[in-house]
Amino acid sequence: MICHDVFISYKSQYVDIVKAISHVLEEENIRCWYAPRDLDSRSAGVDYDDAIFRAISACRVVVVVLTDEALESEWVKTEIAQAQNKRKLIIPYVVGKITCENGLLMRLQQKHWIDAYPNPERKFSLLVNNVKILLNETLKEEPGQDGNRPLYTVAPAGSDSDFDFDYEEGEALYRAKEYNEAIVALAASAERGNPKAQKLVCKLFYDLDKRSDEVSPEIWDMLERQSKAGHCYACFAMHTKYYRDYRNYYISFDYLKKAVREQNLGHAFLRLGIHYAWGMGVKLNYTLAVHYYERAIKLGCAEAYSYLGQQYEFGSDKWPADPAKTLECYRKGAQANDTRALMKLGNLYASGDIVEKDREKGFGYFQRMIDLGDCRGYSQMGLYHHLDNDMETAVKYYKKAALHDVADAFSSMAGICWNEGEKEDAYRWAKGGYLRKEQFAAYLLGFFYEQDEEYEKAWECYFCRYEWAGTGAEDLARLYVENKFRPEKMPVGEIIRMLDIAARGRNEEAVNRLIEIYSGDEFGCKDPVKVEEYRQLGVSVEMADQMYDCGVKMMGGDETSFNPYKGLDLIERAARKKYVQAVEFLIKVYEKGRYADREKCREWCRYGLDEELLSGERLSSVLKALLGAHFDGTAELPAAEFEKYARQARERLARGGDAAQPLRGIAHRLDPEFDPRAVEDGGIAEGPLFEKYHDYYWACDMDMRRVDEPGPEFWERIRDDGAYAGARMRKAGEVSDKYTFWDNPNQFFDSYEELCKRCSITPQPFTRVERELLSPPFITSRAARQFGRDVVRCMVSLFATGQKDILKCRQPVSDEDILNAAEACTDETVQWLLIGYVESRLELEGVFLWYNKLYPGGVLNPKAAEEWWTGYRKQLAELGIELEQAAAGAADAGGPQSETASDAGSGNDDDEFDRLLNEFIRAELDQDGEEKPA
Repeated sequence: MICHDVFISYKSQYVDIVKAISHVLEEENIRCWYAPRDLDSRSAGVDYDDAIFRAISACRVVVVVLTDEALESEWVKTEIAQAQNKRKLIIPYVVGKITCENGLLMRLQQKHWIDAYPNPERKFSLLVNNVKILLNETLKEEPGQDGNRPLYTVAPAGSDSDFDFDYEEGEALYRAKEYNEAIVALAASAERGNPKAQKLVCKLFYDLDKRSDEVSPEIWDMLERQSKAGHCYACFAMHTKYYRDYRNYYISFDYLKKAVREQNLGHAFLRLGIHYAWGMGVKLNYTLAVHYYERAIKLGCAEAYSYLGQQYEFGSDKWPADPAKTLECYRKGAQANDTRALMKLGNLYASGDIVEKDREKGFGYFQRMIDLGDCRGYSQMGLYHHLDNDMETAVKYYKKAALHDVADAFSSMAGICWNEGEKEDAYRWAKGGYLRKEQFAAYLLGFFYEQDEEYEKAWECYFCRYEWAGTGAEDLARLYVENKFRPEKMPVGEIIRMLDIAARGRNEEAVNRLIEIYSGDEFGCKDPVKVEEYRQLGVSVEMADQMYDCGVKMMGGDETSFNPYKGLDLIERAARKKYVQAVEFLIKVYEKGRYADREKCREWCRYGLDEELLSGERLSSVLKALLGAHFDGTAELPAAEFEKYARQARERLARGGDAAQPLRGIAHRLDPEFDPRAVEDGGIAEGPLFEKYHDYYWACDMDMRRVDEPGPEFWERIRDDGAYAGARMRKAGEVSDKYTFWDNPNQFFDSYEELCKRCSITPQPFTRVERELLSPPFITSRAARQFGRDVVRCMVSLFATGQKDILKCRQPVSDEDILNAAEACTDETVQWLLIGYVESRLELEGVFLWYNKLYPGGVLNPKAAEEWWTGYRKQLAELGIELEQAAAGAADAGGPQSETASDAGSGNDDDEFDRLLNEFIRAELDQDGEEKPA
């Protein structure tokens, strides 16, 4: 006797699809058999393969869920072979990409396939039709059958009446939250065709949401029978039973398709939109999500406004975010007293997103929630006091919410207790929320367990959260990826499947976890194609980091990906999401080069400042660029913006440090109380005013962070090296034209002394740079600073002479203007003085750059030092200076080093490198302060 119509053959990891197939077939009265569901518990002791053999022999049609794993499965091979031996009709139902080639594939290729990849739910109806056709053929061939066996029946709809006693009672019970009794009454009315009852049943189950377990099993049985009879409201109710279980998304979606057949249930269309928006049991599609939200609104479903508004708030790969439409939707939902829309509006005003921040107005919307009976409004008020660090008021509101049994108040209190070190209370509050099935409480409890390294308990909490709310796959993945914990019953493929659903629902961490899992060999899933697929998914759902990475790749990729302007657009979209790397990239790329655009550069500089996305030297550089353009008149700022940016710049200059360095170039323009004429006309060469003059106009571009760190480690590496001794006997210009200045560094002082004699003024004291203190570029940073201060002091003293060419150098003035004045000058002494003034500044800047390169952060970079010294030795070798050890006596006496090498020291360059010039460098480090007065 045949007790089932269809045998389903499959590989175990696809059991969810099999359950969905069985469901859609059995909804049409087509009886199915699949293991392990239908193994007869009364046949204990019977071999598994014997039970399979009997099941195949007793069926009429075999459906094989075809995947690579199924083709390689010995069980599936055996099942198909038995089905062919028994001449069963076989339907291959393809749900995965087929790459495997073997004998089973060859046999099945002779059959007509239903290609359902990549969206198996799309072809369920086609499968049902094909099964019906084959079943009808077998029924006709059976003795005593007339071929007219009905496969399903559709019950006729009833009629409405003016007064419906069941609806009256059901509505009253619903308001009283006596849900089971309300469902019985309303379902009786709805079954007779009362459209108001049908809609109210849908709203009741929509409102129950995560509390569907409050519905008794008997009522679920009743609703299932009504759904099989074709009642749309019952199909919606059945959908809610499976809606929160990620393993049954296919079944949930199938019930919804049946629920909208009569096109009068707004909540059914709303849930269809949600399924498409989050990719639940169907391929994610924002266009269809919006379509169904709008259908729901047309049918009077006020709850759909908040979901449509949310879609416009975040945008998609098809359209950008639309703040105006967002507000319009939320406001319409609020006008219809939808508490979710009220919460959305309250959050926008309380946080200042999209609209101007108005905490009072935001709290007004939260109060309306409370007035409508939704006490989550208390929790929202507590949240914003929490964000303001007003913990006393926050706790007051959280307690009010807890008094009304608002579940999320428990998680908020748990977080506060944990942060305050009250671990025991934190666990209590989190467990209270967990018992109320509050998804964030489940997360926090899992997080607490994870911090205490109780990974099994953490997994249980995270998994429950996933089952309740369909969210948290990334937390499960973190336990697996970072802590190497995964229950044996949970295959890696299932974690990936959950992550995939989350990723297609805009979960950024899920996308990044999938990229991580598919990128390396550690998890046994390396797949570059999948990595690229999820990167593109990240771009399509507006993930800032993925848009940035993709944009950068387009700007510098090969011909297959090169599209710089599309890349810039992606990077700008990432920057608008406050992605710091994107903002910094745009400032840099628009500043100069192929894509230079002054307006764009200023736009992104201001955006980075206004959104507080920049820090460190980048922040100072941006402030300098904007304020500098304002001072130069090339791009004036509005008064309020100028004051704001100038205040920031002054504060950073006052704090000092490395981050303030870029601002030194405009420091004099930010100091309204400083007048350079006071220094120049008064001949002030000491004190605070002189220090400002020196810093603002001479050292403004010099990075003197290492000025008090002469770098003994580096000097000790070279002080006895023969090559260094040889270099000191050569002119600097012979070694490299970069160092020619140091052949006569005192040229400025020579001109200065001559002018002082000519004008009969007393010269300022200064220290000459003598030969024994110099070998290019090895003037110490402290000596360099002193040299520069002496040059500025001397220059200031000359303004009193009134010499017209010198007066042209009054500050502010550029190096170019000074050199132009020198070129036009007919007095050779003044001419050399002006040239020496500019050259001294530029050369000292090079000294400080050299030190900072070798000493980043104040610590010697051995690699940079090694590279520099190796290159310098090569320059010496090209001059014919042998790399040999200096004669001991010559080194000790500080006398000249012969360029003729002795054979004794030429065998090992590394040994030569490690020998040092003791006297010279020791004298330079230990006696750096010695000065020779002019």
